[in-house]
Amino acid sequence: MESAINPIEETSDSSLQALPEPVEGRSDESCALPEIPAPAAIWNVSKETRLERRVVNLWRLTSLLNVTVAFAVITVIGVTAMSDSGFLRIGLIGAAVLYPLTLGIGYWHAGHLFTSWSYRLDDRILATQRGVVFRVNQYVPLPRLQHVDIHRGPLERSMGLATLIVYTAGTQYASIVIPGLAAQTAVQLRDRLVELGVNRDA
Repeated sequence: MESAINPIEETSDSSLQALPEPVEGRSDESCALPEIPAPAAIWNVSKETRLERRVVNLWRLTSLLNVTVAFAVITVIGVTAMSDSGFLRIGLIGAAVLYPLTLGIGYWHAGHLFTSWSYRLDDRILATQRGVVFRVNQYVPLPRLQHVDIHRGPLERSMGLATLIVYTAGTQYASIVIPGLAAQTAVQLRDRLVELGVNRDA
């Protein structure tokens, strides 16, 4: 399964530096192994991280359902309200043209929205950026974090995805939403945010 976060980079054996040989009269500290970061530090996403690519299919399916329902309702209302067959014919032709056009725009937008979406977490802030036409960048200082929720609708559950909702205090946005996370990643990210918040309150 594709993971949204991979903070540990693999290195080839040739890139690893050999440990120095012990020398008589030399302290053991010079030959000490490199310090291994704590598990909590590994979960700091210092680099921009993309969403799960499966979310593109979710957005496209949601767009298809929304557009289909909207056009079905408009068509039924139009057929019921229009008594003139000429206007009705024009309305049906217009709907037949706009329906696939709207679906195409939704399909295109989902792909480009995925490309624009990223998030980043360190010990101080949670940052997100997104936007196809207009770019939106949000930065939340962790001391302002109030609580974190995970939302999973029926379509999200069927695709193994989840949405993380971060509620904040004293900022322009009452909450920050990060969609398109793998379910396990959402849980780990929530736990990491809570851990950072508790440590700062201590």
